[in-house]
Amino acid sequence: MRRTLTTLAIVALALTMVLMGPATPPTDTMTGGESMHNALLYSVYAGTTLYPSFGDVQADRVLFSDGSAAAPSIAFASEPSTGIYRLSASTWRVSVLGTPVLEVSGFPAISLIQPSGELRISTDVRLARDAANTLALRNGANAQTFKIYNKWTDASNYERAFLGFDSNVFTIRNEENGSGVARGMLITSASGSSIDIGRGGGADWRFNGNLNPLVTDSKNLGSSTKLVQHLYLSRSIQGSKSTALTDATATNFADVSIPQTGGANYAAGFIVYTIFCEDASNQAVQSGRVQFACHNLAGTESCGFGTPDGVTLGDGTASIVAPVFTATGGADLVNILVDSDCTGVTPTTLNIQHRFDMQQVNTVAPVP
Repeated sequence: MRRTLTTLAIVALALTMVLMGPATPPTDTMTGGESMHNALLYSVYAGTTLYPSFGDVQADRVLFSDGSAAAPSIAFASEPSTGIYRLSASTWRVSVLGTPVLEVSGFPAISLIQPSGELRISTDVRLARDAANTLALRNGANAQTFKIYNKWTDASNYERAFLGFDSNVFTIRNEENGSGVARGMLITSASGSSIDIGRGGGADWRFNGNLNPLVTDSKNLGSSTKLVQHLYLSRSIQGSKSTALTDATATNFADVSIPQTGGANYAAGFIVYTIFCEDASNQAVQSGRVQFACHNLAGTESCGFGTPDGVTLGDGTASIVAPVFTATGGADLVNILVDSDCTGVTPTTLNIQHRFDMQQVNTVAPVP
C-alpha cells in the first residue's frame, strides 16, 4: 500500500509540473538511491515544451517504442531526428537527421549503411564493400597502405610488413627501424601445388619446385638489352641465340667481355653452333662445336680457336663449307666472328644459332 501511494504521489507531482510549465527543467541527476520514476519525470521537459511519454518504466528497466529513422525512440531535444530506433525483429539502427547510418542485426552482424557503407576509422582510413564478398580499403585518389607489425615499441622502433602502393607501384616488403631487426620473407604454397607469376591477369611463369614458363619456348631470362650476369650451373648451359650471317664473309655474332682484372682476364670453353642456309628450293645445315681461348694482356685482347668438329647435311645442291672462327679485340672484350660459305646456291637465309659453355665467369653478349 505504501509503495502504491508513493507512486500515485509521484504521478500527481509530474502532472502538476506539466500543467504549470516550469520556466526551466529540473537539473537534478539520479543517484544510486533514486528510482527510475524520477528519471522519467525529469525527462518530460525541455524548457516549456512537453514531449509525449517515450516508454514504459518498470522497476529495473525502461521500454521504448520502436520509433523510425525520422523519429528515433531515443533522440535529442535539439535534434529529434538523430538517435536510435528499432527497425524489425532483432534489428536496430542509428539515424542521423533522419538517415540510417548504422545497423545492428543479430550477432555479430553490424552494417554501416551511410555514407556508401563505409567503416571510417578516421577521416582517411575507410573500409568498404566493393562488391559481393569483396572488402575494399579505399579513399578516393589517395593511395592506401596496410601494415602488419611483428614488433612495435613506438613510431621509431618497429618491425613490420608493408602492403600497398608506393609511387604508383604495388609493393610488398619488410620494414624495420630503430631497435627493429631486418626480417626475411617466405612465399610458399601447399605441398603439391604451385605458385604462378604473370601480368595482365594471367600467368607467365610457374614455380612448382622447378621454374617453368607456362608456354614452352615463350619466355627468356634476361633480354638483348638486360643480360643476366652469371648462371651458376652444375651442368651445361642450354639455349641459343640466332644471328644472321653474310655469305662467305666474317660476321660478328657475339662479344665476350674480358676485363683486365686479375683472375678474370681470360675466357675459354666451347662454342656450340648450328649454321643453316637455304634458297627457294635447296637447303643445308651444319651442327658443330669449336674450342676457344682468349685473354686480355694489359689491354690487348686476342683469341685462338680449334678446328670445328661437326656434321653437315646438304641436299645435293646446297652445302656448307667448314666455318672459320676468328676474333678482333675491343675495349676489354673480344668480337667473335665466323666466316661461313653456303655453296651451290645464293642463300636467301643464312644464320648461326649458338651458345657458349665456359668454365669461368665472363659476359657473353650475342649480336643480333
